[in-house]
Amino acid sequence: MKQGSKLVVAAATFNRPKGLARLLAGLRGLTFGQDEPQIEVVIVDNSVDANARAAVEATAATYRWPLHYAHQDQRGIAHTRNRALEAGLERGADWFAFIDDDEYPDPLWLDRMIAMARQTGADVVVGAVKADFDAPPSDWMVTGGFFEIDRYAEGTVLDFGNTSNVLFDMRFVREHGLRFDLAFGLTGGEDTYFFEHVQAAGGRIVFCKSGIVYEQIVPHRATLPWLIQRWRRSGNTDGRIVMRFKPGLRARVFEVFGGGLVRLCVGGGLALLKSPLALMGKGHVPAEHLRVASRGLGFMMSAFGRDIEEYRSLNR
Repeated sequence: MKQGSKLVVAAATFNRPKGLARLLAGLRGLTFGQDEPQIEVVIVDNSVDANARAAVEATAATYRWPLHYAHQDQRGIAHTRNRALEAGLERGADWFAFIDDDEYPDPLWLDRMIAMARQTGADVVVGAVKADFDAPPSDWMVTGGFFEIDRYAEGTVLDFGNTSNVLFDMRFVREHGLRFDLAFGLTGGEDTYFFEHVQAAGGRIVFCKSGIVYEQIVPHRATLPWLIQRWRRSGNTDGRIVMRFKPGLRARVFEVFGGGLVRLCVGGGLALLKSPLALMGKGHVPAEHLRVASRGLGFMMSAFGRDIEEYRSLNR
């Protein structure tokens, strides 16, 4: 990243006024140990009634950087992310960062992400996500790190990307005409598929452990049923992505359905073996095995064309 580059930071929002306010406050408080880029912030509101408009426009009047509001009235996370991407392109962004409306950044978040981009020359930098629980979580949930992306060393080359904490080169996006696939609009997984295309086009993704954002985990999400539902959905979208890149009956039967069945049987079997110990207080909830089994079930569902539309619900 060159000095004086323009960087657009974008967030999609949906009925989270408190989370959005905390995010904007966190962005306002960013600090830089190196030259600060030209920053603009874009908030894309996917609510039916544009309920974030007034708050964003009121904040924009005294905000540290240009703050823009856009309303995406068509439901779907892929539509919303594309609207944000278009806003970045319209503003001539050299680099683009995504962060979520239930997250807030460490003060040095963007400084560290930019430094990693300069140091490695990577096309995409994925940052760390740490959990900020509203209520004290169960020990097994903390030990498992199920809400965090933090296990990779600084500068590790990754084979995936996501939009919960990412910085990427808009030149690469322009050159390859990259957009989020609308078929994943209500299911999620649009970011996974997007960054699969980045890699297919020759893009390099690296991890920035010091580029930290914190995700607010509300109580109803800090439960095993919610995690199982999320794991099943992620397996479902991953199965669909495999079939997108490998069309044909062979991949559908052996890689997606067969692979899902193996995951379901192995993960489910190990979970059953360890569950009695957990019930007797002699071990943790076998969440990692349940994760494998749940993802396997999601894979199998995708092989039969059954999509899990997580983003159809108004209460996620």
